[in-house]
Amino acid sequence: MSFKLSNYFNRAILFIDNSNLLNVLKDVTGNMDCNGVRVHYGKLVDFFEEYLSSERIKIKEVILYDGEVISDVCKRGKKERFLNSVNLILSKKGISFIAKIYPIDLTREKNVKQVDSAIVVDILSKAVRREMDVVILISGDRDFVPLLKEVKENFRLPVIVSFFDKGLSKELKEESFFIKLELDKISF
Repeated sequence: MSFKLSNYFNRAILFIDNSNLLNVLKDVTGNMDCNGVRVHYGKLVDFFEEYLSSERIKIKEVILYDGEVISDVCKRGKKERFLNSVNLILSKKGISFIAKIYPIDLTREKNVKQVDSAIVVDILSKAVRREMDVVILISGDRDFVPLLKEVKENFRLPVIVSFFDKGLSKELKEESFFIKLELDKISF
């Protein structure tokens, strides 16, 4: 792997399009409940840090973006417990964790979760403020291609995209350094 990185200790922020990740995980496992497979976010961070250790890249922050059905109180409580456990796992590793959860209103005909827009705004604002040296995006969505071009060309930041082969946009893969997610290394 050859990045042109300026700092000895390279700060990375991991942006996770969790809705996209979990939807494709259902396809990868072939089952709506993912055959009991769950992503372990601590292992996910370990996966990247091991893979990128020769580049001296250290993940300093993880931002998880997801939607939540606002009328489902049971799922809301379950998601809150999940987010608290992810925060605990990552804080033990010295990594900041931010969850950005957007409401999904099933009564509306056209439902926009705002997840993609939030990812774009956050990546650009963190690039402008020089809060990171490397962008790591977990998503297969080709809507992010213009964003990746902007970050690479105008901010000169290397961009890593990681996803499963299934559900990955060809254009997104071509516009970034690609790391294939390995289910056995990031799940429990």
